[in-house]
Amino acid sequence: MLRGPASVLFGNVQPSGVINLVTEQPLEDPFYELELQAGNYTFIRPTIDMTGPLNDDRTILYRLNVAYEYFDGFRDFEQDVSRIFVAPSLEFRIGDATTLNFDFSYLRDERPFDRGFLAIGRDIIDIPVTRLLGEPNDIRQVEEYSAGYRLEHEFSDDWRIRNQFRLITSDDFDFRAEPLELNEETGILSRNFRSNDDFSEVYSLQTDLLGNFSTGSIEHNLLVGFDLRRQTFGGTQQQLPSGLTPDIDIFDPEYDVIDRPDLDDLTNQVRDNLDRTDALGIVLQDQIDILDNLILVLGGRFDAISQESRDNQMDETSEQM
Repeated sequence: MLRGPASVLFGNVQPSGVINLVTEQPLEDPFYELELQAGNYTFIRPTIDMTGPLNDDRTILYRLNVAYEYFDGFRDFEQDVSRIFVAPSLEFRIGDATTLNFDFSYLRDERPFDRGFLAIGRDIIDIPVTRLLGEPNDIRQVEEYSAGYRLEHEFSDDWRIRNQFRLITSDDFDFRAEPLELNEETGILSRNFRSNDDFSEVYSLQTDLLGNFSTGSIEHNLLVGFDLRRQTFGGTQQQLPSGLTPDIDIFDPEYDVIDRPDLDDLTNQVRDNLDRTDALGIVLQDQIDILDNLILVLGGRFDAISQESRDNQMDETSEQM
């Protein structure tokens, strides 16, 4: 994790820090790995990792990661959890000074929707860890796509430029009996059948110029860059009308008291929104090696941001810059 103001070098993120997620890159030498993990609760996770050159000159390299995961959970009832992940990538070595990488990933995660346990004051409720407080068929599904490229060119041993683009799209759907309010004396938990259906899209483009130079005996490590970003988020929440979802006794639960409603039965719409944020950022940083044990970092960032929020229920749109 990169903490503090230096995190602004990596785009429009919070100044508290950023987590550096490093993906596996294509390798020159062929490599093949097949791994299988197994454990309790019918847990199984096979993975494949393959990499190597696609031509004799080793100027085109590939890598493929595939993972599948399944287990049935530790809660009451059969709680199937399944995940599949596929991530191919290609690297083109365009001459001695230029590389171009393309990568793509796909993730699908399907599992029961589970809020976990409740608390009274600072203590967790004393019920079996296997107990479910929703309904057996509560579900959450997430599907995510990511694609991008990274182009780097070295002008010399001291100067290089880096340009990269990333698109991330995500669809998130759930349908569950949402816990609402607990009567601490009786153990009766009120709930409400509801469903979220949300999506998000993030487009980001970043270009950086990096260089090393000297002013006398002082060494400088300079970065000048800009980034463009568009983030769109929207979705709906539907609820079953109040009073139709049965309560549950957390100490003596009874499930499927009523037939599970269809999505069309969730006629109370509480949210239908679309939010879009466009941002332009310009960053400058100079890392100055004054002495072997003294380094001075000078930097700054300027952001221009515009936001648009659309409330489809109220037929209202608001903007700010």
